[in-house]
Amino acid sequence: MKNTEKSKISRDLFFHLTLLSILDCSIDPNQFLDELETLKKNVLVNGSINDNITDTARGLLSFHLLQYKDPILIDKMLEFIKQNSRFFYDMKFETHFDWKTNLVAFKIELRMLYWSLLVFSQYN
Repeated sequence: MKNTEKSKISRDLFFHLTLLSILDCSIDPNQFLDELETLKKNVLVNGSINDNITDTARGLLSFHLLQYKDPILIDKMLEFIKQNSRFFYDMKFETHFDWKTNLVAFKIELRMLYWSLLVFSQYN
């Protein structure tokens, strides 16, 4: 499966579950067992989805909405986010894609921070 497909699965499942839970707070997580299995298969050995902080955070939030509790997998995914998060870090080398000088890079940095904070608010 390509990285973009993995990213899309993580994103779509989270938004789908969120919308359903807003519309009907009594959704049964058991109706999403196939999606849960697909999401679990997308978790890499290092605990990430797509080696990406945002996709990993969305996956964890989907697990939370599905009431999935596998402490080993969840801890591994949380650890990936913790170990790879350096938000608004000052790089010592010059780059054209820096959050200080590029608006797109700044938005990406903010988005990663948002999803990370959101996931840690649910799991800590």
